[in-house]
Amino acid sequence: MSRQNSPRRRTPDETASYARKWLEADPDPVTRLELVAMLGSDREDELLDCFNSRIVFGTSGLRGKRGPGPNRMNRLVIAQAVAAIMRHLTPATVVIGYDARHGARQFADEAAAMVAEHGGLALVMPEPLPTPVMAYAFRHYSSDAGLIITASHNPAADSGCKVYLGDGAQLVPPHDRQIEQLMADLADPPVHPHPSQGGQVSRVRSRVIDSYLDVVSPTEPHPGIAEIRVAYTPLHGVAGPVFTQAMKRIGAQLFTVESQFEADADFPTVSLPNPEEPRALDAVIAKAVDVDADVAFANDPDGDRLGVVLPDGDRWVQLNGDQIGVLLGDYCLRHSSGPGRVTAATAVSSRMLSAVSAAHDVQFIETLHGFKYVARAADDQLETRLIFGYEPALGFTVEGSIRDKDGISSAIAFLELMAEQRALGKSVLDRLDELSVEHGVHSTAQLAVWFRGLGAPRRMGETMRSIRKDPPTSFRGRQVIELTDFVDQADMLRFDLDDGSRVQLRPSGTEPKLKAYIEVVAEVAASEAVADVRSQAHAEREGFIAEVRDLLTAHGAPEDGSF
Repeated sequence: MSRQNSPRRRTPDETASYARKWLEADPDPVTRLELVAMLGSDREDELLDCFNSRIVFGTSGLRGKRGPGPNRMNRLVIAQAVAAIMRHLTPATVVIGYDARHGARQFADEAAAMVAEHGGLALVMPEPLPTPVMAYAFRHYSSDAGLIITASHNPAADSGCKVYLGDGAQLVPPHDRQIEQLMADLADPPVHPHPSQGGQVSRVRSRVIDSYLDVVSPTEPHPGIAEIRVAYTPLHGVAGPVFTQAMKRIGAQLFTVESQFEADADFPTVSLPNPEEPRALDAVIAKAVDVDADVAFANDPDGDRLGVVLPDGDRWVQLNGDQIGVLLGDYCLRHSSGPGRVTAATAVSSRMLSAVSAAHDVQFIETLHGFKYVARAADDQLETRLIFGYEPALGFTVEGSIRDKDGISSAIAFLELMAEQRALGKSVLDRLDELSVEHGVHSTAQLAVWFRGLGAPRRMGETMRSIRKDPPTSFRGRQVIELTDFVDQADMLRFDLDDGSRVQLRPSGTEPKLKAYIEVVAEVAASEAVADVRSQAHAEREGFIAEVRDLLTAHGAPEDGSF
């Protein structure tokens, strides 16, 4: 869900008049029919929501529901955004990719037409590709900018557009705000693209997938990987074929969830195609049980996230993003050397990676939330290189080979870790226990409260403003010793407590939900079992979640919107 600007505050009659002008300019028969129906009914609130705000850049580009108007994703908004990008960045070459969502190829063609109209060369991929392959392609083709038409893990009704600079990482301030202003300054409603004014559209016919796999695959895979049985689902997305090729290269035994392997824009077997959602992984866990797998992996629909589920005795354990992050970070730290190494994680991530990095005498950098910041964590320092970065929403980059989160190369690294542990007669969960003994148990969890219906961004903002006016001074009897307001950089609050626990609040940048991040830290004494300390920390964490849920409700969040 993209951040929204202030409403234009048109009257209902003015809004209807503006909508009719939009209707005249709209080239898409689908959104035209929807708008005609809206104008001919009593859907005034919906019309106001579509036309009295403008969709803008959130954490990861433009993203929102498909539909008519400047506050929805549609062909006119794509044309307007690309026109603004061409004016601001003046790129000569723009590489354009897309996923398998409804209208994605059409949006990509619209974007290419606008690039050509402005005299640029648009290189359009011939088929839907995962986001990490596209992030690689932007540098592979020496582009000046890149676009991916995708809504990642959002519901089926959404579409989006991620924007990249020529360095292969996503757009960051001030570029996004300057492009937003140019979008607002363009013809309103925007004019549909005219024939090319000296530019060109070309369909790419190269082996970019093979080139990507050459970069992310190890030259000599760990021999133990051949013994690992992998259950896998792409959750109806576009990562399946590339993931399959990656597993073939490293020799893993792959078993896919057939009902979820083919790309399907309706995501028929899951309510949300997000591997963070526990129920989204039911089918791959069932597959893992059926084939006696050693691990279950899930990518989200554009392949940039990685969910991991591991067997633990007679049950399956779904790892959260912080657990995967510290395991992969520790692996990268142990298998790299030399000066200038850097690890990074977002401000809402666990502090455990920082502790592990310090033990290796490696610099750790905390960034704002958004992988565009993680990918650039080492950019401002000379002779440094990012060896690992992550965000708790299951986004990871290994060795900085791809300047975005990558659910495919992360799976390869995880399998190498598994093979290494097996050779030692141990499991990945054993390694997590060892790290917990060294650095303390870091029990983390997220709470998400959904704001359904019209005006969700406004209502989320009101809840955050209410909490700022009357912030809590304690959680579960632990005093707040430091309150950090990131208001000059992001809409986020951080509460550090006197026992080392931490609570953080922020609206999602991609979906209409307000998120809370809880971290409880507990040292493991010599006489204590890790499992006992972790169980106690988890129980304490659940108490925090209940109290934070009550806090959000008291400040206007919906009571029935949490999961």
